[in-house]
Amino acid sequence: MNIILCDDEPLFLSSLEQKIGQWAQKNGRVNNILISKFTSSEDMLDAWEHGMQIDTLFLDIQIPGEMNGLSAAKQIRATNDYLPIVFITSFAQYAEEGYEVSALRYLRKPVTEDAVSQCMDIIWRRWSL
Repeated sequence: MNIILCDDEPLFLSSLEQKIGQWAQKNGRVNNILISKFTSSEDMLDAWEHGMQIDTLFLDIQIPGEMNGLSAAKQIRATNDYLPIVFITSFAQYAEEGYEVSALRYLRKPVTEDAVSQCMDIIWRRWSL
């Protein structure tokens, strides 16, 4: 499973990667998970448009100086209705907008290990069907 993490905060990206890694370790999925990290929504979209495989996307809603996560998700949804998108943000006011792009989950920062585990359980069940 190719999991893409996109957030402008490198420390948060490392923390989220660690939490997903802990879930993979606990569930015997370490060999099934490949994580790629982006600090730029535009770089992530460029890689996706050039063929990068994405099975799940964890996407920050606000990325200063960049296309915001909702706009990036709308671009992805223009050609892919099924990709699980999990929004991650500190701002609760964007939760409703996540429904416009059929977000799987909306995780508030700071993200807990339990929230990531619950999310990954759902993602894994859908991916492995």
